[in-house]
Amino acid sequence: MQKKFIALAVAALASGAAFAQSNVQVYGVADFGLAVNGSALNGTTTGQNTRFDSGIASGSRLGFKGTEDLGNGLKALFNFEMGLTLDDGASAQGRTFGRQSYVGLTGGFGTVIGGRIYTPHYTLMAQIDPFGLGTAGRANNLFASSSIAAGLYDPVRVNNTVAYVSPSFSGLSVTAAYGTNSLDNQESAANTSNQNRLFAIAPTYTNGPLTVGLNYHQVKLDGNALIGGAGSDGKLSSYTLAGKYDFGVLALSGAYGSNKVEANGNDADKVRNWLIGVSAPIGAKVVLKASYNNLKDKLNDNADAKQFAIGADYLLSKRTKLYTAFSKISNDDNAAYTVAHASGGSGNNESQFNLGINHSF
Repeated sequence: MQKKFIALAVAALASGAAFAQSNVQVYGVADFGLAVNGSALNGTTTGQNTRFDSGIASGSRLGFKGTEDLGNGLKALFNFEMGLTLDDGASAQGRTFGRQSYVGLTGGFGTVIGGRIYTPHYTLMAQIDPFGLGTAGRANNLFASSSIAAGLYDPVRVNNTVAYVSPSFSGLSVTAAYGTNSLDNQESAANTSNQNRLFAIAPTYTNGPLTVGLNYHQVKLDGNALIGGAGSDGKLSSYTLAGKYDFGVLALSGAYGSNKVEANGNDADKVRNWLIGVSAPIGAKVVLKASYNNLKDKLNDNADAKQFAIGADYLLSKRTKLYTAFSKISNDDNAAYTVAHASGGSGNNESQFNLGINHSF
């Protein structure tokens, strides 16, 4: 009996040691604010809307992530992150863990993960855009979009994807991703194999105040009904060069993108994007920001657009801030780009004002 008790005690100690080697973190973001939208066509108001909304500066979310020490410098890791609409308590992205869901390994060789993940383009531009790809001023209102496939050149997230992130070599790291059937709502019943094959690679160099990145992103679409009709083949491809330098008193950002849609071997659309931005801290509490975003459609006449945005953050603490932003998109006659969280009419001038609070935990 005594030996049995000793064996149980040893087993308990062993299981406790194993538990101590792993950890799980619960985290999240609660974001809620006001969005005031306006649309005008040739100077005439076509739509106005004022509403409270969730996820204006960044998406509200609840996440679980953790690691387990496997020994010899190797760790297992995972992340499950669900999006929430704070204004009504519903799930966002149309799925339970719609923001991220992946598992992987990390060690001296780098990190390998698989599942639903952020694209390298999104990760790069979130660092470069003064608005952090949030509020009315976010760069991705126009950047890497087109009149045919807006938002599909470099979507925020992709499914069924494996990614590798290299260790940093004197500030240089490389992210590469490959996925099958990576985009939502792109499949056709006529062809269910090799659809939406994704390939992306993004070397990034960081050295003190300097960050520079280059991203290439390609998605091959077989039997895609969105860009060429049912049964057509297509390809979305994008190149992005982006950089940021923080001078202390202000940070300057810039990005250039070349994006193309092909359908059945022919160019269906081709756009160029460029962005300049600035952010400046005023004391320890206030951050001012502004950006200019330009889209040039190379294949469609009179389909260009530009966006000007200004904003400010007031830091209540390291985890809580008040924010405000205003942006205006000017569309040519054949363009119809709009601001996130917009609702109502459409026109050649789209504007939005934001005021809200963002808390992370």
